[in-house]
Amino acid sequence: MAHYHLLTADIGATHSRFAVFKVFPGENLAGRLAFVNEHWLNTGDFSGFRQMLRAIGKFPDGSPFLPEQMPPAAAVIGVAGPVVGNSCKPPNIPWSLSGLEVEEELGLERAVLINDFVAQGHACLNDHAWLELDEIQAGAARPGSPVAVVGAGSGFGKALLLPGVPPRVLPSEGGHADFPFVGRDEFDFAGYVGAEGRPGRIVLDNIVSGEGLAHLYAYMTGRRLPQREVTQRLSDDPRILEWFARFYGRASRNFIVDTLAFGGLFVTGGMALYAPVLKHPAFLEEFRRADPFEDLFASIPVRHVRSRRAGLWGAAMYEVVEHFTDSA
Repeated sequence: MAHYHLLTADIGATHSRFAVFKVFPGENLAGRLAFVNEHWLNTGDFSGFRQMLRAIGKFPDGSPFLPEQMPPAAAVIGVAGPVVGNSCKPPNIPWSLSGLEVEEELGLERAVLINDFVAQGHACLNDHAWLELDEIQAGAARPGSPVAVVGAGSGFGKALLLPGVPPRVLPSEGGHADFPFVGRDEFDFAGYVGAEGRPGRIVLDNIVSGEGLAHLYAYMTGRRLPQREVTQRLSDDPRILEWFARFYGRASRNFIVDTLAFGGLFVTGGMALYAPVLKHPAFLEEFRRADPFEDLFASIPVRHVRSRRAGLWGAAMYEVVEHFTDSA
């Protein structure tokens, strides 16, 4: 089978990333992919998905992004929201999108929408060099156990990787589950967040996210700053990073408690790149606070995925797994 070009995308509330890969026949899954180029856009600059698709044909300097000699034959689009019937209405983006739009606008044979953390999970199928992994906690993965993938950005994403042939990645909308505050100080903070426009339910997306870090900064310092500026001012109060690391560790631990994902934890997403949250002692202290399973949680390998392209590679890996596993 000759190679073909594949378009992938990682559509988030803040950034939308697109990439082109060459897909080859080959002996192993990762060896079937070659990265060609990428194109980043600000999601908020667009009033709809079709408008965004019309913008990706060329870079700002007029040079082509999509190959002209061999246009993409297919697309896999990761999106931060639940996918139903190859369509999605993301909770943090003011417009919907569908695979049909991609096919019509770009003239592709097929386009598949997947949850963005299905893409992140496929990226973590193996310890590929392009993941740019940092070890946060050494450990020994239990063979055959699920692997957890979590990540904080504009919201909090989760997925569960099930080993096997073919492997399966189960999406989650767990970022919309209630956040578990503990103790009087944290409940005081919850009251502050509620007064700031989040009355009633406060969910993980509100706390373990850029929004949550901005709430923490305002609560600790009395000064409100845009989310993008808060990470540059974390030294203003050491409690900000400590609390955020604790919340991140708690959310990660609870996902593993729910799923028995003793195969390991991959942490991805923009917040761990912008802030040194995973290296703060409070992250692992809270992650291991899993009475009566402290020793077990201290032995789970935890790795940080530093690559900003992980979602793009993961969408490409989804294509390979879905179409070539039988011959792998």
